Amino acid sequence: MPGQYLGTLADPRSLAKELKNEWVKGLDFPRVVVVGRSNVGKSSLLNHLLGAKLAYVSSSPGKTKAIHFYRWHKANLIFVDLPGYGFAKVSKAEQDQWRKLVEAYLKKDSAITLALLLLDSRHGPTPDDLTAEKFLQDQGMTVEWVMTKRDTLRTQSERVMRTRAVSAAAHDVGLEPGEVHWVSIKDDASIAGLSRRLLKLLEEDGE
Repeated sequence: MPGQYLGTLADPRSLAKELKNEWVKGLDFPRVVVVGRSNVGKSSLLNHLLGAKLAYVSSSPGKTKAIHFYRWHKANLIFVDLPGYGFAKVSKAEQDQWRKLVEAYLKKDSAITLALLLLDSRHGPTPDDLTAEKFLQDQGMTVEWVMTKRDTLRTQSERVMRTRAVSAAAHDVGLEPGEVHWVSIKDDASIAGLSRRLLKLLEEDGE
C-alpha cells in the first residue's frame, strides 16, 4: 500500500493545534524527520520509500517552504520532510523564518524517533551539513546519515575515496558504520535496505 500525504505545517503559531502530546495530524505514530540540503534529493527519496509520487520534486532547490507530513504504510510511522538548507535562492529573512519554524517544531515534537540527515554522496558532509548534525544532536535526537545519489560515483577509485572520507567524518561526530547508508533512487536494493533499517529501528524503539 502506498504512503499518504497528511498535510503541512507552515506557521509556528499552529504548533499547539497540530501537536498534542504524542499526536500529530490526528495520529500518534512515531516520527522520522528527513533533513538535508535543498538539492540533496529528499523528495525523490521520500517518493521511493512511500511508493508514490507524493513529495514535490523540483529542479530548482529551495521549493519546500513548509514542513510536510507523510504516513508510511509499511509501518505506523510518519515521515516529516523539513525545508532544505544551503542552496535556496531566497532572502535571508525568509531563510530565518524557515529556521524558526523548524527549530520550534523539533523542540516541541516529543515523538521523533530518528533524524535522517541526507548528504550528497559526491560532496558531503559540507559545513552546513555538520551544522545541521550538531543541531539535531543538541536536541537529543538519534541521527543517521543517508548518502544520496550513490550512482553518480562512477569509478571504483571515486567510490573508495568518498567512502573513506564519509566514514572518517561520520566517526568524528560519533556515528557507527551501520548508521551511514549509501542509496540511489536508481537502485531499488539500496532503497529496500534503508527501508529494512527503518523498520528494524522502529521495532527496537517499540520494545
